[in-house]
Amino acid sequence: MLLNGDTGFPGAATHTQTNIASAYLFDSVKITDQWLFNAGARFDRFDVTATQQGAKDLTNNANLFSYQLGLVYKPLPSVSLYTSYGTSANPPGANSGIGGGTDQITATNQDLSPERSRNIEVGAKWDVMERLSMNLALFQTDKTNARVSDGLGGTINAGHQRVRGVEVGTAGNITGKWSIFGGYSYLDAITVDAGAASAASSGLPMVMVPKHNVTLWSFYGVMPKLKVGAGVAVASKTYALVTSTVRKWTPGYARFDAMATYRVSKSVDLQLNVNNIFDRKYFSTTYPIYATWAPGRSAMLTLNFYQ
Repeated sequence: MLLNGDTGFPGAATHTQTNIASAYLFDSVKITDQWLFNAGARFDRFDVTATQQGAKDLTNNANLFSYQLGLVYKPLPSVSLYTSYGTSANPPGANSGIGGGTDQITATNQDLSPERSRNIEVGAKWDVMERLSMNLALFQTDKTNARVSDGLGGTINAGHQRVRGVEVGTAGNITGKWSIFGGYSYLDAITVDAGAASAASSGLPMVMVPKHNVTLWSFYGVMPKLKVGAGVAVASKTYALVTSTVRKWTPGYARFDAMATYRVSKSVDLQLNVNNIFDRKYFSTTYPIYATWAPGRSAMLTLNFYQ
């Protein structure tokens, strides 16, 4: 796998290339009719190089090992209770500088070790009358070895971040013509340890993590060949900068979309999507010194062919 990215202004552009080699193994074992066990392991090799004219190349090479364990219990054929534990890692420059900030390899982080994450989750899934699936999950994700400032203009692996959350969702058919898909998540994200140089920021909210998120889509078959749908995406305010004395954020938003699909023939359909129907102005990404406007109202007509 190969990722490429460019950051910077004309004349001082940085070209970042990430070569990735991966191997993984995953399997599920049915212990009894009620118990299922699954496990997986993965190895990744990241080689990141950033080149800028007139400057020394930046590099980071990392070997990453991660794994996942899960156990499922089915007290009823339509109900599943599960628990899962998994790990992951993120080396400097892993995303080829896309998005800037901590995604970009720099002189201060190129020699650092990967950030490590672990996730534990418990949840339940319920298939209602074989038509509608509902799910509930409680989880906690901890990132250790997180990159923080050393107070001298450098970066060290000394931070700890944590997200505790709840997620509920549903997907399926209410009737033969009416279907829905949606979910809600609550994320309590804090910086547990910001490092000795930024100790005052420990315990404060994390940036770029809205606490509340809602997505809901509803579809209805008006006629045998015509289906219409509408959806909404809601997010609460998102912090861009949080310190003991300063907090910057972008406000929450609600965006409404719609679609219609017409089946021209057995193998062809015509689809119309209208996004951000009310041309709502909101920010899609937020950084300490700037924010990016999200796209305004747009429409797209697509002709789909099926075999």
